[in-house]
Amino acid sequence: MRQAVLLTLSLLFLFTDISLAQEKIELVLYRYINKWGFADRSKSVVIEPIYKKLSFFKGGVAVVRYKSKYGMIAKSGDVVVPFKYRSIDDKTITPIRATKKKKYGFLNSYGYEVVPFVYSYADPFSQGLAVVMSKKKYGFVDKNGDTIVPLQYDYAGSFHHGLAVVGIKEKKITKYAYINLEGIEVTDFIFDIAQPILNGRGRVEMDGKSYYINTRATVFPTFDFDLVLSFSENMATVKKDGDYGFIDTSGNLIVPMKYNRAFQYQEGIAPVLKGGRWGAIDMTGKVVVPFDYNLVLGFQEGFCIVERLGKYGFINKKAALVVPIKYDDAFNYRNGRAAVEKDGKWAFLNKRGSQVTAFLYDKRQFGGLEYNERVAWVKYNSRWGLIDIDGTDLTQFKYIDYQDFDSGYSVVVQPRRDSYGIGVIDIKGKEVIKPIYYSLTKVNTEFYEVRKTKKSRIGYVDRKGLEFFEEKVKTK
Repeated sequence: MRQAVLLTLSLLFLFTDISLAQEKIELVLYRYINKWGFADRSKSVVIEPIYKKLSFFKGGVAVVRYKSKYGMIAKSGDVVVPFKYRSIDDKTITPIRATKKKKYGFLNSYGYEVVPFVYSYADPFSQGLAVVMSKKKYGFVDKNGDTIVPLQYDYAGSFHHGLAVVGIKEKKITKYAYINLEGIEVTDFIFDIAQPILNGRGRVEMDGKSYYINTRATVFPTFDFDLVLSFSENMATVKKDGDYGFIDTSGNLIVPMKYNRAFQYQEGIAPVLKGGRWGAIDMTGKVVVPFDYNLVLGFQEGFCIVERLGKYGFINKKAALVVPIKYDDAFNYRNGRAAVEKDGKWAFLNKRGSQVTAFLYDKRQFGGLEYNERVAWVKYNSRWGLIDIDGTDLTQFKYIDYQDFDSGYSVVVQPRRDSYGIGVIDIKGKEVIKPIYYSLTKVNTEFYEVRKTKKSRIGYVDRKGLEFFEEKVKTK
């Protein structure tokens, strides 16, 4: 068996996530000269390198390119979809979108063409239907290839919550409506802008004014407001004639239009401005923070930032001052810690208002808190480092840049003598992939694609630091 060459990875901040299914990766891509195959984790060849391009296995099959056409193979190496397609979308679940002779269609996991290749364009399936286009008209087909909604629209978007946006153009002007899964038009074509139904509602515009539509295709409010902002905690800020109030998801006015400004609800409380001073109200409109401040921001973890005369502090939901108004800037609590600034340096406070770090840091920025990993990226002497909830230095301050944590891992950039190196650390600050690569791109839950230099070949590194580069692989 000849020697096979395994890849390098690419970094240059190509942080594109080609995320695949959350399945155990058993086979790794490798290259011999300019052809690709698969090896196992012990670097033994499993599928010979005969392909021009391929992707990681997902659901037991991998999309591969042989000569100029795409097909699919099983982990045994057997061809399950013949090489006759111009493209196969390996990011879509079955039915799988593909193109053949410049036409779109869909394949099932066995390689059968379940939607014929007759369309000029097709979107992936959503709620059992896919948008298709032919002769510049849009409609919908099901997973059997049957036309459910005739191709009669000048625009069509995917289904969400049982509704899809469709459009008809007349005299160069497109008006939009919503249809249900049976293709019935549940609104008239009256909207100048219509967004998909997400989180139970979508935003629409008519005659320059904004409204909302719910999953029952009910439009609210009844075109009475000059502005309707996004919903938060089932309440939306509305504006009319310069005054602000709040409506619920049925369009009922819950808080009267009597405020000069209003922020969205967070933890059941919304900051509002009245008579030049800020306070806050609860979901019924009752004042729970008196109008004593130059600024009140939204609540997080039971606390909110307040400002007077350019200085910042924190109050709780009883409007009691828990952190004195003495800091130059502040960011709200996350995982029990708040960042505050004094004389150009940042520190962290606990919920009692006590410092857990000294005022050392040049810039405050969190990383990974959306995963409750309780760490913070901070900058000291022009370098980034990671500290834990108690302020303990986990990495030393040696990085010039970083990416926020993703599932417990962060991409970091470390300076080198005449360049930089890119690697990966875990939530404890351990370098699981040494920062030695020129470029690095996340491929899936276990692997990164890398390059060691600008001109080197692509390779792969897993999260244990095991490299698959230009090296000999074993035959089985």
